[in-house]
Amino acid sequence: MTVKERIEGLYREVFNGGDAQAAVKYLAPGYRQHNPGVEDGLDGFIRTFGAVFASGKSFNLDILRIIESEGLVAVLIGNARNQNGALVDIYRVDENGKFCEHWDVFGGD
Repeated sequence: MTVKERIEGLYREVFNGGDAQAAVKYLAPGYRQHNPGVEDGLDGFIRTFGAVFASGKSFNLDILRIIESEGLVAVLIGNARNQNGALVDIYRVDENGKFCEHWDVFGGD
């Protein structure tokens, strides 16, 4: 699976599909999360988003651009519900092609 396919799968299955458990296909066990609202580790990610999805929240994230360079991948995300804002997710990719670290930047009008 390419990095692009892995990113597309993560957003399709986990975020837009509401399946936190599907993260095991895409995230490394020692996943490091730099967003204080999400727990560190694969298990922490699954707990955090499992609770989000159980609360009824859903996402409708559209990948606008994927940029890959030197073990990092940046993903520009749009949200069909908010055309005035965007999100950039940055992931570090480990030697197995899984995402092992994450940063995000939010922006909008």
